[in-house]
Amino acid sequence: MKTITLVRTSALLALAAGAAFAGPLDPPAGPVAPTGKTLAEVEPRIAINSINTPGDSSWMHRITQPGSYYLTGNLVVSPNKSGIFIDAENVTIDLNGFEISYSGPDSDSSGIEASDDEIPERGCTVKNGAIRGFHGSGVSLDDSSTVENVRVRGNGSSSYGILVSSHGRVSGCSVTGANIGIAASYAAIVENCTSAENSQSGYSVVGAVVRGCTAMNNASYGIYAQAGAVVEGNRLYNNGVASGSAIAIAGEGSVVRDNDIRGGWVGVRLNTGAADNLVAANRIRGTGSWPIVMSGQAQNTFPNNHVAQIITNPASPFTATNPFANIEY
Repeated sequence: MKTITLVRTSALLALAAGAAFAGPLDPPAGPVAPTGKTLAEVEPRIAINSINTPGDSSWMHRITQPGSYYLTGNLVVSPNKSGIFIDAENVTIDLNGFEISYSGPDSDSSGIEASDDEIPERGCTVKNGAIRGFHGSGVSLDDSSTVENVRVRGNGSSSYGILVSSHGRVSGCSVTGANIGIAASYAAIVENCTSAENSQSGYSVVGAVVRGCTAMNNASYGIYAQAGAVVEGNRLYNNGVASGSAIAIAGEGSVVRDNDIRGGWVGVRLNTGAADNLVAANRIRGTGSWPIVMSGQAQNTFPNNHVAQIITNPASPFTATNPFANIEY
């Protein structure tokens, strides 16, 4: 009897405790309102599809309003069409790890392109995915735009892999198999990228910065720089093996410094008419010809170009007392 009494007492105490912490059993008056988030709140971005971003005869999809867009799967572009056309400012496209690809006949098809009309579509971003097989550009954006963490490959021998205009930024990208891998214009920054096995140049910049990048096995030039470009802290291997150069400088006011150059035909070439450029603290070794060449050979063709601190292959140190014995000019 004592055991039974204890069990009943414990049960009554448990019920009392539950009653003390339970809410009211009668619901409030009025309709039941949702307490969770809407679908738009869970995913505020816009999916790229035939309903949200319908295309036309030239493009699979067109984006005509500012906003954040994303892929929900791989996009295979139909023959004789291009991928995504941006006709608005401040558009972000997250490839979401997916690929936009083209395998149709040779045409001027492009992966992603911003409007090329008289009003630039500024402030656009493309990120996080891959683009493959287009015969035009992989990604081509207007002023103040960004391309990051994008892989472009197999885009044909007459195209740009990635192209950004003034004040743009290309970061963490890789390009293989284009004509010019990555191109950028005034005040743009290209950093921490890889450009390899392109039929002309790994990088081509006008008044832009190329920093912390790798160029490898590009046919003519690793980096072609002009008009106040800054080329610093890059790694260049076996570019321009037949007759080109790892770095070529054209025009005035560029800075080429602290680059590691190995292999290729010429390390740094200053083209005819180059003036007021600085070439300093570069490490050049294993080139098939001269580490540094000033083309043209005419006197005063290269006013105020400065070449300094060249470290050659340790197996072939300087033997002449003339510090310019390692330079052809």
